Amino acid sequence: MVAEAYEMVRNDKIHRDRLQAALATDRVTYLPEDLLTKLDRACMLHALEVRSPFMDHELVRMAAGLSTRQLLSGGPKRMLRKAFARQLPDFVFRRKKMGFAVPVGEWLRQSLRPMMMDLLGSGDSFASNLFQEPIWRAMIDQHCDGGVDHSQRLYALVMLELWWRSHLSYRALPVLE
Repeated sequence: MVAEAYEMVRNDKIHRDRLQAALATDRVTYLPEDLLTKLDRACMLHALEVRSPFMDHELVRMAAGLSTRQLLSGGPKRMLRKAFARQLPDFVFRRKKMGFAVPVGEWLRQSLRPMMMDLLGSGDSFASNLFQEPIWRAMIDQHCDGGVDHSQRLYALVMLELWWRSHLSYRALPVLE
């Protein structure tokens, strides 16, 4: 679907530019079939009425009409910064980009740490039997001390352990070298 949409837009006389074709493809596939659908479902689940101000048809039409040069000159979001410079404090424009990720790393350092230690540290755990304990314990220590963000690895280990406990019988496994 995305490939066909991209080729259709790419072959259009107006959108021969690759960036323009990619943006147009996102407008007709990724936004309605993924991002906006997820937003809508998440909001309905919690009975929230949500607006997407940047999806206003006039704003989308104006943005779609910008040339590649206009889009790329001055860095990302230059036009937004200029448009809202008087309404927003300067620190808003200087802060790092923020996503909508779940704070798993923080949870593993704080509220989920006891559970993680109980699950992984028990003598019959999958992690204790399959992986070298000093290595994953060092990862936990580094993560909890704030030295290295091992949140994805530790989260994967905890999920693997929970899956193992719910789906497989316990048995002694050799430690991998």
